[in-house]
Amino acid sequence: MRPYLGRILLRWCDQCHTPVLAKTCAACGAPTREVPLTPPGDARPAFPADIALINSIFHEHFGAPLVPEDHLVLLNKVPDADRMEEIVIGGGIAGSIRYIPKERRWEPIPRPEACTIFRPEKRVVVVDDSAVPFIRDQGMSVLRPGLDFIDDAVRTGDEVFILAKNGECIGAGRAKAGAEEARALVKGSVVRNRRNVPSRIVPGKATWQDAVRSNAEAIAQAEAEAVQFVKDVAAAYPLQPTISYSGGKDSLATMLVVRKAIGSVPLLFADTGLEFPDTYENVEAVQQKYGAGIIRTTTSGKFSETLEREGPPAVNARWCCSVCKLLPVRETIRSTWGECLSFIGQRRYESLARA
Repeated sequence: MRPYLGRILLRWCDQCHTPVLAKTCAACGAPTREVPLTPPGDARPAFPADIALINSIFHEHFGAPLVPEDHLVLLNKVPDADRMEEIVIGGGIAGSIRYIPKERRWEPIPRPEACTIFRPEKRVVVVDDSAVPFIRDQGMSVLRPGLDFIDDAVRTGDEVFILAKNGECIGAGRAKAGAEEARALVKGSVVRNRRNVPSRIVPGKATWQDAVRSNAEAIAQAEAEAVQFVKDVAAAYPLQPTISYSGGKDSLATMLVVRKAIGSVPLLFADTGLEFPDTYENVEAVQQKYGAGIIRTTTSGKFSETLEREGPPAVNARWCCSVCKLLPVRETIRSTWGECLSFIGQRRYESLARA
């Protein structure tokens, strides 16, 4: 399906080293610059577990972790056969990580800009000085006559960094031949250099509190618009208001906006019986912190019964949503209020229908 191509609002402040959603940083007043995200631009903060995963993938493949300490990182989910995350550091794209289901592993897909923040220790090729302008400036591939060195770890199909003799990173791409095969060649392609939209990485330490300060004005404006929207909708539809709560960031943001607009209202939690323990912990924590009343639905084993009858849910047979969520929620609403006004947190990038 074609991704939703909306405006990409993400920018970067090189003074505060933070992502910003406005043309000026609210913290320091400096102008911000665009971040060249791959569409649709569905970026999110990278959490410690995300950064640990990125570093482990790069360390295993290139012999060094990618992300420096105390640098803010964003992950931008981009279209792929399974899961692929673009890595944003210092306002630039350092590369991506891609999951390969058949092999049950992640692979790094680096960009030359990554060498601004780390130094690969293996899976590198070094080219002769005469080949540098063609590879760096014209995006040409590494050919055997221009090859000066290839690391022993390189195998056919591996992602590699292309370096000049002086250590400058001039490209990144996929090896067309392994180390042993490449050395035996007289001519032919050794590495296919990948052409990406160039970006600039400016390293610098920051915290997410710094990012909040940098976005204070943009956050306040977005919140005010959202609060007014909730007030207008609640006034137009005099029904029992509720919030569909899943334990994720979208429903949490929705809950905070709705509480500010019209006060505390019940949360509807569709308990499929298949949720992660962290989800249940989040629901309990929100209930305690905000004193929110939570109404849980239950599937009473419907998933297992339907699975045995229909087989696993699939793209063209998405029975799981109706069985585990929609029908139980409908019955809960009918038995509790008859009908209600439900606020649901969704992002336009999730699908064309939700957009």
